[in-house]
Amino acid sequence: MSISAFNLTKNTNESNIFVVLVIDFYLLRTTRIFNKDKDKPIT
Repeated sequence: MSISAFNLTKNTNESNIFVVLVIDFYLLRTTRIFNKDKDKPIT
């Protein structure tokens, strides 16, 4: 994410960036688990 996009989101709604980052992190983790780490526990 670019600095300008971060600043714009932060200025618009500080909680919004947090939600986006959490969802993005969750989706990345889920994708990784399904694609590569099916047999590995979540750490």
